[in-house]
Amino acid sequence: IALVSYQQLTPSRVTSAPQQEASVAAARAASATVGNAISIAVLPFANVTGDASQDFFSDGMTDEIAGALAKVPDLRVVARSSAFQFKGQNQEARAMGQALGATHLIEGSVRQAGKRVRIVAQLIRADNGLQIWSENYDREMTDIFAIQEDIARAITASLRMPLGLKPGENLVNN
Repeated sequence: IALVSYQQLTPSRVTSAPQQEASVAAARAASATVGNAISIAVLPFANVTGDASQDFFSDGMTDEIAGALAKVPDLRVVARSSAFQFKGQNQEARAMGQALGATHLIEGSVRQAGKRVRIVAQLIRADNGLQIWSENYDREMTDIFAIQEDIARAITASLRMPLGLKPGENLVNN
């Protein structure tokens, strides 16, 4: 009984291909439940600093943006585990959008020069691959978490109009 309980309650440490396919299928099904709903996949931000040890910052930036967007009612955000399957891959936007069941994609990059960081973010329509919004964010590297939160809030605020929200409607309330 103890062995069976241990096997049932212990989380799996290995993610298999069928599990990844199931998570992608679940993301696609969730975004398709409401006909005209906006669904966004925040793709892993590219670390273009040339320093692989800085991947944590670009991954954290991706997580912060997805977390901020997930707070928006009626906005479907594709799960991190589904979106991160595209990390380091340079695939066509329409194919990624279709694979993730997303109407929009957010992609970007992170670069660092000395004590400054520049984050570039773009919003792309997944059905036609066209970029509909882009913005650069330059900050001093002081508090990494504060920078990530600040930029995530700025991006979500900037997306209000490109996503078709009415004047006065906010994506995230501060």
